Amino acid sequence: MPINVQRFMLKNVPSGAIMDDMLHPPSGSQGNAQDQEQPPHEEVVGPLYKPTPRECALLVLHLIHSKEQDRGKQILRLRIAEISLKRLWVRRRISPEFVEEVAEWLSGAGVTLFFADSTYAVVKTSVVESWPRVTSKRISADIRAVAQGTYDFSHLEPLMAVSDQDEGEDD
Repeated sequence: MPINVQRFMLKNVPSGAIMDDMLHPPSGSQGNAQDQEQPPHEEVVGPLYKPTPRECALLVLHLIHSKEQDRGKQILRLRIAEISLKRLWVRRRISPEFVEEVAEWLSGAGVTLFFADSTYAVVKTSVVESWPRVTSKRISADIRAVAQGTYDFSHLEPLMAVSDQDEGEDD
């Protein structure tokens, strides 16, 4: 069938009717044996819908709720692989700006979404608010030296190294 005719049929004939005709030819015609042996094909789908950032936030909340239902208790933190977010949000790539928009919507629901090394993380904001606090006052002399351009950062370099003990640690 010419491509233009296929496009017309896909636009103007209900997809279920096309599939019915393909799977169940009229009684007078016999399809070849090869066609009859093949399993039915999935229905032809048009362009995929891309959920808005708000809808993506709702999908993340749905995923969290589903996990909570499976475990029978509230989830305070989760890792979500990028590939899972791509599937969940119907996207081939996820820009940092898009993640920020979704995170903004999630914050209204008391959930914080962020990128952590090689994965994404979701944390209930109430949990974070109960963590110990630190202020910059404790190093105010160092901050003054930084502002004056006289601070020596070299003695801080060992702090950048990740220890093996910290990786994968979980309570």
